[in-house]
Amino acid sequence: MEKFQQVIGKTWNNLVKLSEKGSVSVLIFSLRPDQFDLGEFESFIGDITDDITFVSDIKQLADINRTFDIALVCIHNLHEHMVIFELRKRNIAQVICGWTWDNHHHLEKVLRVIAFCDVVFPSHNFVREQIRTPIAILGRHIPHCITQWSRSSAATYYSETGHKKRSDDLYGSHSHISWAVDRNNLISECIKNVPDNVLKLLDTNSRNSYFCMSSRVRFQEWASYKVSLNIPVEKDLSQRIFDGLLTGQIPLVPENCIDLDAVIPRSVQEQLPVVRFSDYTSQAVEEAWKIALEHFDAGGEEGAAKRHQFALNNHHISNRIEDMLGSLLDAPKYKMPCLRGDRISIGYELCERKGT
Repeated sequence: MEKFQQVIGKTWNNLVKLSEKGSVSVLIFSLRPDQFDLGEFESFIGDITDDITFVSDIKQLADINRTFDIALVCIHNLHEHMVIFELRKRNIAQVICGWTWDNHHHLEKVLRVIAFCDVVFPSHNFVREQIRTPIAILGRHIPHCITQWSRSSAATYYSETGHKKRSDDLYGSHSHISWAVDRNNLISECIKNVPDNVLKLLDTNSRNSYFCMSSRVRFQEWASYKVSLNIPVEKDLSQRIFDGLLTGQIPLVPENCIDLDAVIPRSVQEQLPVVRFSDYTSQAVEEAWKIALEHFDAGGEEGAAKRHQFALNNHHISNRIEDMLGSLLDAPKYKMPCLRGDRISIGYELCERKGT
């Protein structure tokens, strides 16, 4: 373990040095640029960051003739290990962090990427132990969030559409994933059995056509419905829950969405509301949908605006990036990463000092 301790110690020392700077330069990399409103990143510059650059093509790294304090790579299981290898080869960043968007499935792909990282932030905390390793520091839970609209555009679009009459039809588009059989079956069952629904189970081409629409048209589509269905791929907390809240909808979410209670406490879910259901049946979904419609009609425009503001203020990608960078720059508040293990894995995690 001595070699591992040396690697972790080097990363730790780099984090301590960065914390002394106070403000850092950041490179954000994602192979899914369609999921981001790139106009948002300029607004991230503030107390924590003095420079943010977004890159989505590994070939672009060859044109970068500078270094960054931190590189944040969004891990979508799309061969990001090659990206991080290139970052290391070119010595582009002092600390390389991975944000695992899909650490709840295809673990072998995730582990292949995080083997090249200094720090790893899991999106899905209920399976964080599976990505604990002795060669990277396991950071805090950074859940999914709103990425397809900037804060400013979301606020503008909501002011244009939030007051308009909405349909009672149950809304929700889900990608068809071949191995998520129970999920596919439930969505198909709801399409068949739930009355007045506009649910969709999308193939790859249909999904791509959604992102071909302008961000305004996408927002308008969401904001024309009162209630949306959110079925996890594998017990995960997905982006569409936050997208629904942002557009004023009431989300329907099954109880097996494990991380939701930690991200949005039950008391807040009840106030917004977010409507939960237990049984994985179209009948349970229909009952939850009717309850949600009653809540929406009772809360009216005021309730929809409350949900919009809650999501905009708390669950935008700008919040998540601030949380990640903040935790990295807070290194002095922690002691040296401690080794933790169980029957699943062994690795290093940040451990708070006693009394802090």
